[in-house]
Amino acid sequence: MPIDTKIYDAVRDKDGTVLQTARDIKTTVNNGYNNNGKSLSATYDKANAAADATYIRNQQLPDLSNKIANLEANITNINNTIASDTTPPAVDWATVSGATATGGSSISIVITATDNVSSSLQYSINGSTYAALPAKGKVSAPVTSSGPNAITVSVKDEAGNVGSKTKTVWKLN
Repeated sequence: MPIDTKIYDAVRDKDGTVLQTARDIKTTVNNGYNNNGKSLSATYDKANAAADATYIRNQQLPDLSNKIANLEANITNINNTIASDTTPPAVDWATVSGATATGGSSISIVITATDNVSSSLQYSINGSTYAALPAKGKVSAPVTSSGPNAITVSVKDEAGNVGSKTKTVWKLN
């Protein structure tokens, strides 16, 4: 049985005539719109609009404002912590093998660094561009000239403080 037949059968007066209201509902459902062609989902109850606006203003906006204020406070606290950090990282390094000489053009080293505030550190070797310090600290250092090569490892914390350690590695011919 088609849906419109069910509507007609369900809404009849005592004489069996389909009421005009049922016809109007069927037309609205079949056309999928009402309110001068506007989508039903886009309509609202004007009588409740003021109450809805009051609810949003009094219930939802303060909660959102509090979350924004808390986020701003957290950012300020982080900035203050970083800005107040004036201590450079403690830095040391050693060759992986323990050797102080190599015949190659580079040598593997392990950098150890600690900082009083920052957990994210960057390193530079002999003034190169800073890069993120690997978790295990293992990197390659250049050994370019015959004889002694001073290798300076610098480590920078999030506040920009730099700690350095220089050691000599010999390049063998």
